[in-house]
Amino acid sequence: MIFKKKDSGGRSAEKEEKYRKKRPKIVVLKKTPPGVCGGTDATLDVNAPRVIPSTEIELFDVSTAMAIPINGIRDGAPPLHSFCAFACPSELGVFTLLKTTLSGFAADPVQMDFAVLKDDFLPELAALLAAHNVAANNGFHSRTHGLPENFGGHVSVRFKGGDSISISNNQSPVLTYPAGAAIVELFKKALAGERVPFPSPEDLSGIRFLEERGADGFTAAEMKILPDGSGINKKQSRYSDPKVYESSKELSAETVSGILKNIADNGLFLWAALPKNKSSFERCEKEIAFTFKDGREIVVSGVREAPDPISRGFFNVELELAVKN
Repeated sequence: MIFKKKDSGGRSAEKEEKYRKKRPKIVVLKKTPPGVCGGTDATLDVNAPRVIPSTEIELFDVSTAMAIPINGIRDGAPPLHSFCAFACPSELGVFTLLKTTLSGFAADPVQMDFAVLKDDFLPELAALLAAHNVAANNGFHSRTHGLPENFGGHVSVRFKGGDSISISNNQSPVLTYPAGAAIVELFKKALAGERVPFPSPEDLSGIRFLEERGADGFTAAEMKILPDGSGINKKQSRYSDPKVYESSKELSAETVSGILKNIADNGLFLWAALPKNKSSFERCEKEIAFTFKDGREIVVSGVREAPDPISRGFFNVELELAVKN
């Protein structure tokens, strides 16, 4: 029997070489000199893969402005100004969100749609990324000081097997117009398919919020929706001392309606299909339980990889139940 020589980390020499090639190797392309106001910092991971063999996407998150071509927009349609596209698979289906901004004679109309889809379109999306060579700039990150993030964009794609595509630039678009337009068309086609049904916020009978802080205590709030559309919110809190503080607050029908609108606008029921954010620095556990008139319940946590357009939805409900009380 022949044994391969192991390194100190327990990997064979062959596996160590593969690991070394995948390990990030960051090269500084531009660096703002000390004391200079403005400037651009840019880096490149020279070990980032430029070809991704996997077709199994675990998470797709792209938000970018578009380099609008002078010619070539078909049928005189208003060109795509910017978009945000997000998708990830789950046991419930494929969580999918598309937000687009069109530039034309109207004042930049914005459209957004999201759903949990029954059909998996992610292999087709992976093939599209390969066809448009999106990974060609993998590992490139540029930040120009003084510019907001949404002047350019970012690409973040994770595949099964560990490969990923990561690109960001707050000064320039991160995709070609054909690549961006193709992604948007694919998402529109997918969102026209069959959706996993979720109940309406109007079917809610109550909402519970829980934050557990370990030795620092907890905050628990429960809102009951009354037949006239108003509500009552009861809260208990404990901090580092053993005393439990209690409070109760009546909520107007207008306030309750605003909470239900926030739930719908940010797809909070659909958050059950979002993956946990492994890189989150949250030091406490937070969850919201939605209870319905027919006895059903949906529980979502705050530590989720939610797309930017709806990422504040959880906090908005927490604010009403746990902070404003």
